[in-house]
Amino acid sequence: FWDLQKAKKQLLRDACSALTTCTSLTTLPSIQNGAFVGKIGFCKTSQKFIPITNAYGQLKAAYPDDPTLDCTSSQIATTVGQCTTNEGFVDTSELDATCLQAGGGTLSRDCLLRAVQMAGCSDKGTLYTALQSAAAAGPYDTTLNTKKSFQDYQSQQGSASMTRSLFRADQGSMNLALSEVGKIRSSILAKSIDMGDKAIEMIVRRAAEQVGRGIGSLINILAPDVVILGGGLVEAMPKLYLEGVREGIKRNVLPSLADCAKLKVSELGDLAGAVGAAAWVRQESAVKSEKKM
Repeated sequence: FWDLQKAKKQLLRDACSALTTCTSLTTLPSIQNGAFVGKIGFCKTSQKFIPITNAYGQLKAAYPDDPTLDCTSSQIATTVGQCTTNEGFVDTSELDATCLQAGGGTLSRDCLLRAVQMAGCSDKGTLYTALQSAAAAGPYDTTLNTKKSFQDYQSQQGSASMTRSLFRADQGSMNLALSEVGKIRSSILAKSIDMGDKAIEMIVRRAAEQVGRGIGSLINILAPDVVILGGGLVEAMPKLYLEGVREGIKRNVLPSLADCAKLKVSELGDLAGAVGAAAWVRQESAVKSEKKM
């Protein structure tokens, strides 16, 4: 490296990659004589280690412009004691015990926030931030219903729209909350991205890149001519998803195999599984008929 800043970033990135769970924070003092203490932390949102910096007493992501290394300050842990505490919650072990008790527990705002995260939603997304900005008790659904992206979601889903009463204090259960939040579909994520939701776009790109990394490794082993991608996310936002997958493939594939496989989007959509099963049955039937003859 001739660029010292790039060299530093790569060094920190490599150190982060070598660590896995949040409890790995206890090993930092023993790694290279503590060289990375205060330089890397655990992001509870992405569940990964990232380079950090201290700006006027506040911990921040050192490279916020890099989506793979960004994290909200409140979600950065530098000690094991911070690993189980999430923004907007009381101690999570006590919260889980309350929310998940027999009968589902009382669906307070904190329990609902917990359910939103458990269902896979980002703490930077509209649903989470809207609920978090509401009072801990009372009609916090009123705040949520002022958000345009949530209104669009509800209007498009028809009978699958989320139950309004769920987002009112002291109603429902964790199981109901998980079921309701799980109704979010890929088409809504695509529309949110079109409306400028950078957080969702970053999450989709990151997920697609990870898929691409896996495909890159498979290309190195199998050298296929074609790789077909399918599923809700691919169908809802093919251009964005393919860009992420291609970037992931570049990171893992051998240079000699870089142009080996063509990426294509499945044309069968939701019928892919059914058509594949029917084709398999037809093939098996033909094989059995031949054996009888």
